[in-house]
Amino acid sequence: MRARGIALGSQAARVLTLLREWPDLQTTLPSCRAGVGVAVGNNEILHLHAGDDAELCLTRPTIYRLYPALAGTNCVILGRSEDWIGIRLGTALDTDLLLSLLSVAIKTCVCGECDQTITPCSAAAFSEDPWPARQPAGIVPV
Repeated sequence: MRARGIALGSQAARVLTLLREWPDLQTTLPSCRAGVGVAVGNNEILHLHAGDDAELCLTRPTIYRLYPALAGTNCVILGRSEDWIGIRLGTALDTDLLLSLLSVAIKTCVCGECDQTITPCSAAAFSEDPWPARQPAGIVPV
């Protein structure tokens, strides 16, 4: 996977290196235009922003189910977006947590939760030209 804008030796670069072995994932320019995106099919599920800041699309129902565990870790940032969580990639353990949660995000998409309208990540919410929430496949905004 290519690492546009990701510093060599960073935890974000480590994530991209490890994801080379994962089937059906591709890097993308994220809809927020900040950093590198990772998608499964047509669904963006991970954004690696500047530095070692990542955002993962888990969807609201999954975040609610995992809330007690997510709130109990210092590297997870909740409340940035309804469907995305932030993760600070300060250590290899933080990266391992991200990869575990990425598996959950992939399963969430495979089970159809990504077919609903997904709110943008926090970087899109603060950009000057925010992109609209992702629409389900086949639906074109009017």
